[in-house]
Amino acid sequence: MGWITGLPGIAKLAIILAIITALIGAAHWYNQGLVDQGKAEVMLDWAEANEEQAERWAAERNKLERAKVAMAKRYHDEVAARRAAQAVLDREREDAIKNSAAASAVCFDDRMRDAWARDSGHGGPATGGEAGRGVAPTVR
Repeated sequence: MGWITGLPGIAKLAIILAIITALIGAAHWYNQGLVDQGKAEVMLDWAEANEEQAERWAAERNKLERAKVAMAKRYHDEVAARRAAQAVLDREREDAIKNSAAASAVCFDDRMRDAWARDSGHGGPATGGEAGRGVAPTVR
């Protein structure tokens, strides 16, 4: 400690300020390192949470997409079945009109026959080969 006592007061003050500045700088550097490390940990946690959330959303989206496709398929199957049933009923109705003595006496062209069938409520046959009777059903 003998070398400090021989220095002028301003030099002593400069050395003390340099030591204090070095200590403050080291403390700041250490604290900044801790802050950066904490930020990195938080970012890693958030990245993991985001991945998990994205996986959950993708699974839910896939589940809803499968349900949508199944509902659309069921809808189109039902529409096809109803149209097929209506086509059978329409064919039966046309056969009944063609086989009906009243329709052939009243109708002399296709436009009149269709009008007669709508106005009269003439339906298709109740069983195969039977003349038509009743009101033709419609697909709802």
